[in-house]
Amino acid sequence: AQIGQHHGIDSRRTIKSVNQGYPRASIAIPGLVGGPCLEKDPLILLQNLPHAMTKGSLILNARLAHVGVVDLEMRRLAERIESEGVVPGRVAGVLVAGLAFKGNPATDDIRGSLAKNVIVSARNHFPSAKVYGSDVLVSDSDARSLGCDAKVDMDEGVAAADVVVVQHDGEKITADLIEALESCVTAKTVLDFWGKIKLVNPRVQVITFGIGRSL
Repeated sequence: AQIGQHHGIDSRRTIKSVNQGYPRASIAIPGLVGGPCLEKDPLILLQNLPHAMTKGSLILNARLAHVGVVDLEMRRLAERIESEGVVPGRVAGVLVAGLAFKGNPATDDIRGSLAKNVIVSARNHFPSAKVYGSDVLVSDSDARSLGCDAKVDMDEGVAAADVVVVQHDGEKITADLIEALESCVTAKTVLDFWGKIKLVNPRVQVITFGIGRSL
């Protein structure tokens, strides 16, 4: 996905073309849940392979690279916003759409959710912003445990946020978010890690991970 961004191509379209009609190709589509479903899986494997717990371990480095995507893309998002004349420190609200560790199948499980990483990164890059979370299946207490200032419904979150981050690809989250964004009358910037958000509203800028120029 990051290679695609750098070279100005649509990595999802490229991967689908490579996979189509070729049984031996099964390249995963980019997204924050790519690779192992739960963060414990590679760590358990590594604990049983002591020699793999080294700097050069493919398993360890793959996991570190996967987690590192969050802060890298959030930093680039902040840089893109700044390049367009908006000071990141003045961003008032960030909405994290989807708090569970994955969206399909739907779950309320937040164990290993990269929403926590998104929230930490949002606070680093947008220090004055309140961070809201929206996920109908996740409880208020779990949302707070991830670091959200408040759990909100989608319409309320979109209204309060200048920046929206699509953390998982749940069908309801996606549908509710699209509906709310299409109704916006103020400018918003969306970082879509999944390539699911397609809009006609000119007030909303959607930046899709893995597509186009580097953030």
